[in-house]
Amino acid sequence: MCAGKGTRWNNYLGIPKHLIEINGETLLGRTTRLLKENGITDYIITTHEPALYSPYGTCVPQKYNDCEIDRFDEEYVKGPVCYLYGDVYYTEEAIKTIINTPVQDVMFFGHYMEIFAIKIKDLGLFFSHKKRVKTLYMRNRLNRCIGWEVYRSIHNIPWDQHIITNRYTYILDGTDDIDYPYEYEDWKKRLEKK
Repeated sequence: MCAGKGTRWNNYLGIPKHLIEINGETLLGRTTRLLKENGITDYIITTHEPALYSPYGTCVPQKYNDCEIDRFDEEYVKGPVCYLYGDVYYTEEAIKTIINTPVQDVMFFGHYMEIFAIKIKDLGLFFSHKKRVKTLYMRNRLNRCIGWEVYRSIHNIPWDQHIITNRYTYILDGTDDIDYPYEYEDWKKRLEKK
């Protein structure tokens, strides 16, 4: 998913955060390479700038962008799907975990505060809760409209509580997302020390 508004990144370095380099490889390039190395070649990239992202694979426009949750675009989904975030630095172990973890209906992957991937077998379950969350948000009954709200909706967790229950696989191996320029600069400093 590479179709966010990028407000936190604020066009730092004049490029979208999905195309920043870490160890000479863009975030998106790393993710697509790891997928291919693990036998996953059937993927699409949702973006507002297909020409910029086309070197990494098939690009499709995200149909709606009313709120952050629209990134879980269902227009191109015909069966089980896994959403990966374009601004995440995935380790090889994380990609293997995401690919190899069996899913009954929906599985979220991440650490305690961040979701890195959502693997969906029961499309009806996920998209009905996505729709519920978006409706509540658009009616100003929710302050946020992100993956955590879908997680809370599926599990019937109060909106103001952060509880990890089932349908969540921890990834605690160095995988992390990069939202702000200072996070990117911190990554670079850590790599320089190695």
